[in-house]
Amino acid sequence: MKKVIIWLVIILAIIFIVVFASKNKTENSDVKSGEVIKIGIAIPLTGNYASIGENIKRGFDLAKKDLESGKKDLAINLVYEDACLPKDITSAVQKLINIDKVKTINQFCAIGLVPSIAITEPNKIISMGVAANVDDLLGKNYYFSTNFLVRDNAKTIADFTVNNLKAKKAAFIYYNTQFGKDYRKYIGARFTELGGQVVADEMTSLDTNDFRTNLTKIKAAKPDVIFVTQLTGALGTIIKQTKELDIQTPLVGNYQNEDPVVLSVAGKTAEGFIISSADPAILGDDSNGFRDHFKQLYGVFPDVFASNAYDALHLEVAAYLVCGEDVECIKTELHKIKYYHGVSGNISIDENGVASKPTLFKIVKDGQFVKLEN
Repeated sequence: MKKVIIWLVIILAIIFIVVFASKNKTENSDVKSGEVIKIGIAIPLTGNYASIGENIKRGFDLAKKDLESGKKDLAINLVYEDACLPKDITSAVQKLINIDKVKTINQFCAIGLVPSIAITEPNKIISMGVAANVDDLLGKNYYFSTNFLVRDNAKTIADFTVNNLKAKKAAFIYYNTQFGKDYRKYIGARFTELGGQVVADEMTSLDTNDFRTNLTKIKAAKPDVIFVTQLTGALGTIIKQTKELDIQTPLVGNYQNEDPVVLSVAGKTAEGFIISSADPAILGDDSNGFRDHFKQLYGVFPDVFASNAYDALHLEVAAYLVCGEDVECIKTELHKIKYYHGVSGNISIDENGVASKPTLFKIVKDGQFVKLEN
């Protein structure tokens, strides 16, 4: 009888160990596979930059859809906050961290992203930017981006205007923000390094909606090129008002200007407007059908904002599947990214946590942005 009891105890102990080990393995697997991965996104969904925010949201939503369909046990919870300016971003980031308990927050607006780093860094929260990166975002412990540095893109723009447009005199009209100032600084430095001269310098606030005084000063300086760092409707207004003032000088912008709102506001006056671009329609082979799927869902082709958001979520989720919510591990995984074939181009993350990508140029022709042939 004693032997029977002993064997019964042994059998029960074995069953307990097996069940416990299986349960423990399952629980760990759930965390590693990201059964529910919660990710914060603070972008402008209303106001002047809503058109940009909408495309970013579409990129994230499509990435979520594709990731979940590719892995049945995966669920991604995207927590959106409508924010761009510092006061709104501060509240949004604090809510995402303290109430929603996210470990990763994606943002677009540099003007809000830069001050939010003072919150995310000490709290060891991963920040992911989808826009071009200003200098104030470099050298951080937990900041990453699928996009390039403003200073790198700025130098490329300056080279283009000197070598292709043969410009010798330049004027600037740009936002009084980190984004605007960095483009002004690095385009200007490279332009003068190449022998050019800055003849007009106009800085505007975010709420400016009439630029005729600024443009009149620029016209009087007789530049060969006008570098413009503005967005959406404000940029459309600038383009339109240059024509109203009979300014025939080429306007050159950046990749964030590939926006239907710009074309809608400027109308026919947008013809000839030049931008730098990293359009996945040209750079990528669309091997995963991203462009066609996006067009099918939303009725338009994805822009650089949507494609950068799509890649960002793929990289974040891949890190979560390895690390769970271990932020130090996620940071390490993101720093490992080299030659990732994304829909926004090939991505390699450098020591600053940001990517480098090739640039091409586009021009508005017949109401559309098309590749500018040399």
